[in-house]
Amino acid sequence: VLVLLAVPSVLKMMDGAKTNAFQIEAENIAKAAKAAYADDLLDDDTTRSVTGGYCYSISYLQTNGYVDKTFGTSHHGSVLVGSSSTTVWYIDGSHSITGGTAGDLSADETLQTTITNFDTCNIA
Repeated sequence: VLVLLAVPSVLKMMDGAKTNAFQIEAENIAKAAKAAYADDLLDDDTTRSVTGGYCYSISYLQTNGYVDKTFGTSHHGSVLVGSSSTTVWYIDGSHSITGGTAGDLSADETLQTTITNFDTCNIA
């Protein structure tokens, strides 16, 4: 009986921990994009310049050593770094973040399936 009562609580706590870990991961990706942005400004590199700022995909950030996490095939995302804000689009197959300013990110409780391209900052 105790096990039957405890299992739902433990599962809920585990889901909460996964959501928190996802949010921290998204914030780390945003920090990595800010570092890439600073490097681009120092190097006067406008390659990733788009309307509203500079766009960095998580694959770019990983390939160029800004993040050391190895992302799975279900992980997609990008970060738009502007002069006054940073916006993150990130999905891991279970959770998603579809905007927000870095430092104040919150994972969506439901997976966003209407957005098909998380790897581009110009998401419609």
